[in-house]
Amino acid sequence: MSTRHAASNVAHAVSDAVHTLPDELHAASDAVPTLPDELHAASDAAASAAGYADVAASIANYAAASTASYSLPFVGPGTYLIFGIVLLPVYVMILAWFLGDPRDNSKGLLGIGYLIGLTTVLWGGLLVATLVIGAVFF
Repeated sequence: MSTRHAASNVAHAVSDAVHTLPDELHAASDAVPTLPDELHAASDAAASAAGYADVAASIANYAAASTASYSLPFVGPGTYLIFGIVLLPVYVMILAWFLGDPRDNSKGLLGIGYLIGLTTVLWGGLLVATLVIGAVFF
């Protein structure tokens, strides 16, 4: 349950409890002094500023905690794993097209074109899906 739903449920429970109070307690609760509107606005602004400061601090803490030990952007152990080990059979296949027997450069270039086209379609589709998800949900 989200915080908004929990707060809404609590507000409804309090409202229901207030409506079921005896008349004497209603009169007593109406006699309790309330803050002027200016003080309400000031306290809301202070709470809002404190909330923004808390969010900023938590983002800074997360960024500091998630900083990797390597300094190059997007280069980490996963990059070497994917491009060095996982894609090794693809590299061998491409080399075999041009260095193996029987050798046919036009078909090798056709295979390279297919790989580039497939990669472009996959990454393009992921980009479009990301943009649609961002527009619909955020």
